[in-house]
Amino acid sequence: MSKVVRIQGLVRLAEAIRREIGGGVGPDRRRELQKQVDRSIAQIDQILSEHRAKPGALAAPSRRAYAFLKGIRWEDVPEAQTAAALPAQATLRWTGLGPMVDRIAARLSGDVSQTELAEIHGVIQKTSRRIEQSIARSGVGPEHLTPATRDLRGWFAWMAEAENLREYLGAVGRARTAFAPVVKSAQITIEFRPSRLIYRLRTLGERAKVTLPTAMISFDEQGFADLAALISRRDHDARRRLEERMRADAYQDLAEDLEGLSGVVEGTRGAFHDLAQSFDRVNQAYFEGGMARPRLTWSRSFTGRKFGHYDHVKNWVMVSSTLDRAQVPAFVVDYLMFHELLHKKHGVRWVNGRGHAHTREFYADEHRFERYQEADDWLNKLARG
Repeated sequence: MSKVVRIQGLVRLAEAIRREIGGGVGPDRRRELQKQVDRSIAQIDQILSEHRAKPGALAAPSRRAYAFLKGIRWEDVPEAQTAAALPAQATLRWTGLGPMVDRIAARLSGDVSQTELAEIHGVIQKTSRRIEQSIARSGVGPEHLTPATRDLRGWFAWMAEAENLREYLGAVGRARTAFAPVVKSAQITIEFRPSRLIYRLRTLGERAKVTLPTAMISFDEQGFADLAALISRRDHDARRRLEERMRADAYQDLAEDLEGLSGVVEGTRGAFHDLAQSFDRVNQAYFEGGMARPRLTWSRSFTGRKFGHYDHVKNWVMVSSTLDRAQVPAFVVDYLMFHELLHKKHGVRWVNGRGHAHTREFYADEHRFERYQEADDWLNKLARG
């Protein structure tokens, strides 16, 4: 088995560069960024050479980040534009959501009977419905919610699904088993909630509370073991391994799901492609200009399995930043846009309580795309890295 080469900080660098040049940069700043990227690529190439490895040996997230940096066509980077002053937007928030999450997490951290679990699930569902009803009555979009409120909205919406609640409980059990030898307290509370920290540990007498980002629910036993090693501060490589797990597809997919449920703030302009322009092309070519535009945004990370998503409830399309590269033709972005808009057109067919989005009619419609096979081949190639 060939050795995997891991380079810390590469993914964060690529994501930061993509976001900045997507907003447009002036000539001086573009030259600075180009020098920074050139230095980084030279360092990566040197590391690969020392390992006698090729870029294909990089871990999947790093490989996608390297491909993005390597493929930047600086002459195509958009110029900075002076934006007109935007009117101040009102913010909508709900008091008490944070403390409610605390109470729910505390109950889920102990032994929970089926009766109690059903009660907790009911409270979560009721709270999520009230949040959505309040947003609908107010007639506001996600951009009018405070970031903290958006995160909590997504948490309640995700937890409202019974299957996700069971996943939460499973993660609590895996985490407690890993942390017990490290956090030597009689009572350990594990809570997964919106957090910008890798972990937070608070102890009070015989009690300890470990707060973790919600997406860590995707961790397996070894993932929590790595986190326990980081908490114990006895393993210098634990942080590297942990950050690699947080860049892995399972973690990133759940993070994207949570972001979508929180409410997507539209951002159509990428580094090399504009989703608004893609929508307009597809709308005219395949929907006779009659498709109402949903909310459009790029994903925050370079995903490797999910290249797009359409949310029927919130009416938004998210496209993977992996497609926002100069080497990816516009027709590939258009195909992905077309695919997601077909979900908007066809909806979900329910059979025996199960929703089916990719129906026979959907696939027949999808093949109307003029360069269907070529675009599909492109996505398969990107998925293989």
